[in-house]
Amino acid sequence: MGKSRSWLEGSTGVRSGLWPHDVRFVGVILAFVALGLAFGQQIPKAERHYQRGLELEKAGKYHEAAVEFTQAVEINPEYSDAYYHLGLSALQDGDPENAIRALMQLSQLEPNNNRARMAVGQIYLALGFLDDALPVYYRAHQIEPNQPDICQNLGWILFKQKAYAQAVEMLKKALTLQPPMKEARNLLASVYEAQNDLPKAIETLQEGLQIAPHDPQLMTALGWLYARAGSLSKAEKQFTAALALPGNYVPARIGLARVYRLSGHPSEALAQVFAVLQAAPKETSALLERGLAEYALGDKAAARRDLENYTKLVPDNPEGHFFLGVLDSEAGQYSSAILHLNKTIASDASRAEAYYYLGQAHYRLGERKEAEEALRRCLSLDSSHQVARQVLEQVLKENREP
Repeated sequence: MGKSRSWLEGSTGVRSGLWPHDVRFVGVILAFVALGLAFGQQIPKAERHYQRGLELEKAGKYHEAAVEFTQAVEINPEYSDAYYHLGLSALQDGDPENAIRALMQLSQLEPNNNRARMAVGQIYLALGFLDDALPVYYRAHQIEPNQPDICQNLGWILFKQKAYAQAVEMLKKALTLQPPMKEARNLLASVYEAQNDLPKAIETLQEGLQIAPHDPQLMTALGWLYARAGSLSKAEKQFTAALALPGNYVPARIGLARVYRLSGHPSEALAQVFAVLQAAPKETSALLERGLAEYALGDKAAARRDLENYTKLVPDNPEGHFFLGVLDSEAGQYSSAILHLNKTIASDASRAEAYYYLGQAHYRLGERKEAEEALRRCLSLDSSHQVARQVLEQVLKENREP
């Protein structure tokens, strides 16, 4: 009697054998099982590297920690926490490129992970890469549109890029979400000031003081705005109120010194800055204000010493270079004056007085073309500058003479 065919037999009559595709299928299954076992064995290795990395990071051994975190993600490329700590350790180790790479890999693994994205944004900001930081923060804002810190950082970037309208929009949103945000409020006032809208800048800080009436930083910022607007008595009131609070807020004392100097009392201004410099000899704002007070008192040698020291400490600030340019111009050192005044204009191209002194210096050196250009620029910024107009007329007259 013949045997019945089993289900393993093929249509060709092959008995007790697997079909070729069955063999392949079983092989694939076995391969996946083997891979799963291997991966399961690797996961604890990744975890051990990660835990060692955390211990090293905590001990401040950031380079060694980064090595451990790197090994963890090489074993397990989806280890999110390892990527995050790799980014932090690499950054502390002075390796921002690897920090950004690790955090961006984490962002790809977890597209809605704003913790990683914000860390990348902060690194870009610290490096001064505003163009790179901007899209990172915009993406963060898309994910969390009601996060005030993100709005504030976007406002700061846009302000630095002189996109003032967009900066105002973001900073207003930050303050709507969190009205007591002092940094956002000060920044919004700075944006308005950059747009030459001092009334709105003042109003912004006044609103802040309604929320925090005893905040010396807000009082001082408002005092500086009043001083720039020429309201010296209001400025003095704000600085005095800030100094009446505990803490002896140094910027308020510097502001009070400036009010005294601008009010025609440079000796009282000196008394204020000396008090600051006794406690903090390298306080740059006090050094600048002392130089300006000494200049107002006619002590040009002392003024020059302080202003030169100030520009060494703060080389990009236009204020010190401007007054050194004025001192050089008055001393007949016109070539040096031009160098300082050009540095002033490079940082602050809206300063009419800098163009006036620049035009004077070029004129004294017989450089009438350059003098005309600088004086015209001065008058385009300040049409009421009569001395600049008179010098320009003289330059034009000499140009016409044969």
